[in-house]
Amino acid sequence: MSRERNAAMPDYMRNEGGWYEEDCEWAKAAVVHPVGFQRVVNGRTEFDIAMETLRNWHPVPYERFTGAIIERGLSIVKDERLFKFENENNFVVTAAWGDWAHWVPKCEVGVVAKRDSDKAEKWVPSRRQALQRATLNRLKHFRRVTQKRRGIFSPL
Repeated sequence: MSRERNAAMPDYMRNEGGWYEEDCEWAKAAVVHPVGFQRVVNGRTEFDIAMETLRNWHPVPYERFTGAIIERGLSIVKDERLFKFENENNFVVTAAWGDWAHWVPKCEVGVVAKRDSDKAEKWVPSRRQALQRATLNRLKHFRRVTQKRRGIFSPL
């Protein structure tokens, strides 16, 4: 980005040197300088895509720039932070193994769960049916969140 355009960026979004990576940071430049981001891609302008990208991956600058508070389910990064905060004292499953692992009983799934507050860790076998139910519930939650992000509010 040119020195002039980079100087025009709000200080909380400006990258020194004017370089913005292509995956997520480009959205900062696009929302501040939208004139170059009006091409329509799959029915949406690049500016609209930039706003969504900024909201998902840079929620604090998004909220500051727009003045809007992002609701739960509308920002990947904000949701991850909320999940981490709300579950810091809970064990959260971080990995799983099938019964091919030497320590997992036949027809069960071995899981490792970690708790952030004290860095405790549990390695336990889990009944396959219970894990399948938990996975199905998580997938239903993911589907609801994804639909909310896309503006689709149909029940499951």
